[in-house]
Amino acid sequence: MHNVLYKKSLEQHPFHLVDVSPWPFLTSFAFFQLVFSIVSYFHYYVFAKFYLFLSFVQVVFCIFGWSRDILYEGCCAGFHTRAVQYGLRLGMFLFIVSEIMFFFGLFWAFFHFALAPSVYIGATWPPAGLDIIPPFGFALLGTALLLYSGLTLTVAEKSVRRGWANFTFNYLSFTIILGIFFIFLQYIEYTHSSFSINDSVYGSIFFMLTGFHGFHVICGLILLCINLARSYSQVDPSYINYYIYFSLGFPTFKDQHIGFTSAAWYWHFVDIVWVFLFLLVYIWGGL
Repeated sequence: MHNVLYKKSLEQHPFHLVDVSPWPFLTSFAFFQLVFSIVSYFHYYVFAKFYLFLSFVQVVFCIFGWSRDILYEGCCAGFHTRAVQYGLRLGMFLFIVSEIMFFFGLFWAFFHFALAPSVYIGATWPPAGLDIIPPFGFALLGTALLLYSGLTLTVAEKSVRRGWANFTFNYLSFTIILGIFFIFLQYIEYTHSSFSINDSVYGSIFFMLTGFHGFHVICGLILLCINLARSYSQVDPSYINYYIYFSLGFPTFKDQHIGFTSAAWYWHFVDIVWVFLFLLVYIWGGL
């Protein structure tokens, strides 16, 4: 702590120059392992499921570890000045913009084949002979759950700003439960689907869109779980966790919640993408 204060006293600017950290390298390597394990699972390699689980655990560990250091910098070291918080918000905004461009490319591929279907798939959309997933089943229920989770998250975000610790914890927990149920419904939908990612261009686009969206939901759940642990430290003041760095004398969740704001932005983005996906792919694309 003395080294941190000494370093802070030498700085003549409001910005934070981060120390050397292993998390960028470890996180990129973990995501590479995750992609490689998914490809291995698609090709039915031996131990592919175990490799997929292990790589996912690595991703979760890196996200929690990196978040722990960021929380320490903001809540204990005091590095998150107003200029730094503005930069973090701007970085999260630009990241969401890049995610919009990513899904825009996938939707572009969907419209390219849906508006002018090739003769190789029968010149119809959906392709002839393909039993598509009905929109008013698990997909509609998942849409309701995801939209309602956005509402509960908004209530939790308002509660943070007012310092209502119990409301924040309860509504954030409810949001996470709804997100888990959404992933569970998507898993059931995949297991009962009559087509796979190999069945024509429709199967490829459908599973790419819904699969990547599901992956974004899982990442959003990880971020919300981190903030759930932070909110619990405000509900129970005796809860001092080494990985959260909350104790008396440090800024509270009410004062330092830039991480929660970023997670909320990301979750609302996931909600909006799913609305477009449900309306265009499930309903309009299935007519």
